[in-house]
Amino acid sequence: MSLSKQLNTVAELASAAQELLREGDTRIAQMALNKTQAVVFDIQTGSEMKRKKAAKEVLMPPGMLPQIPDTRALISGIIARAPLALTDECSPEKGKPVEMRTEADGYQIKYVGCAVTEYDITVFKGLLHLAKHVPVGTLVTVSRYQLWQHLGNATKPGPRAAERLDKALDWLSTITLSITGDGLRLLGIRLFASTIKVKDGKFTYAVTPEARELFAQGGWGNGPHCNAKSLVVRKLVDLAYSGMRGAFNYTTEGLATLCRYEGPGFKFRDKLRKATAELAEYGVRLVEREKNQWDLVRTDSKKSA
Repeated sequence: MSLSKQLNTVAELASAAQELLREGDTRIAQMALNKTQAVVFDIQTGSEMKRKKAAKEVLMPPGMLPQIPDTRALISGIIARAPLALTDECSPEKGKPVEMRTEADGYQIKYVGCAVTEYDITVFKGLLHLAKHVPVGTLVTVSRYQLWQHLGNATKPGPRAAERLDKALDWLSTITLSITGDGLRLLGIRLFASTIKVKDGKFTYAVTPEARELFAQGGWGNGPHCNAKSLVVRKLVDLAYSGMRGAFNYTTEGLATLCRYEGPGFKFRDKLRKATAELAEYGVRLVEREKNQWDLVRTDSKKSA
């Protein structure tokens, strides 16, 4: 039914209800009022669905990545909620070839490539952000300093920082993902079209059209740029902003799995407790409800605004 017909129906039903009330037939009048409310609800629901669809199309135009403010970081729901990145304790494994199968939100994920940390995932988000203004597949050239600034650093990267950044770019170039489930079927996709080329402090890359599907079908969110030294803090910030606003419930073991932490449980609990103050700076509250039970809640903060 068109909107004009729905509005005419509302007007007719409301008029009939008033007439029935004047005649004292309250039962039939109430039925007319109920029908009026049902039609109004349909109008509101339809308008809300159209608004959400239009907003989604504006935020994610065809052939492009989601368009978010420059003050925000783009987060893939699938990547945030899967145990793909290493924590601080696994530094000897960084850059080594790995093949891993895991699961997140009902999606079956196969990861092949160099082992990466949450720092490398942060670099990945920075690369996406700097390429969001052009269609996927388009070559983008940016300076190392541009990316370094985008990651929340005010000064130029020193030799060690530059080397770490270049390694992250090399490792990210190796990754392929296969993701199936919930109508999504991406097999052997690369995040970037080819090896990220670095020359004279600048690098050139292109985000693949397949990588865009991580956001088009797998869900996405946007959060504050997180440059925390703790890779656990980086992971929890991404988790908190990877979907709808609200609370996420985890066990200590579940969070350890997502962070690919393989040490003793009591040490990881201590790590989580120490992370609470820094998480608050990014608009995330981690609450220990009872032993081994945690609530991860998004709040408001200057960094998260």
